[in-house]
Amino acid sequence: MQQNENMSLLANQKLPLAMHSFAVGADGLLVKQVLSRITFHFTFDGLTYHAVAMQGEDAGFVEIWTDLGGIPYSAEGVSRRVDVAEIIYASRDLTNVRVSVTDKQRVLLSASTAVDSATVSQTILATAAILVMKARPWASLLALYGFPEQRQSAA
Repeated sequence: MQQNENMSLLANQKLPLAMHSFAVGADGLLVKQVLSRITFHFTFDGLTYHAVAMQGEDAGFVEIWTDLGGIPYSAEGVSRRVDVAEIIYASRDLTNVRVSVTDKQRVLLSASTAVDSATVSQTILATAAILVMKARPWASLLALYGFPEQRQSAA
């Protein structure tokens, strides 16, 4: 009877199964383990992105973000500061991409979306790549105004 219970548990899962998504309990039955949070960093187009994938009970979530630098001071050019503020304002209604300012006046470019499973590495990496592509036009637009403050050179 124990084998039937294990097969029933496996049959109700979405495949492919993620590594470490099941464990054998003390009673010998399979127990589903949900990885709650995976973080990683990567560089694309000279920008260092931070990523987090979180898994809930039914669905997951992937978010990426990069710090583009400090918002321009008025002394650096009032029109530049106003233009950057307008870009930030224009992104407020976007579904997956956002340009925002932190409490410390740092400009962040972020993108996020829901996924079926945030425990499968292929899903996480593919989703992160899609999010970078959605954020890339905004990074290019902000580059016209001196963002990011410093880009890493591609080696």
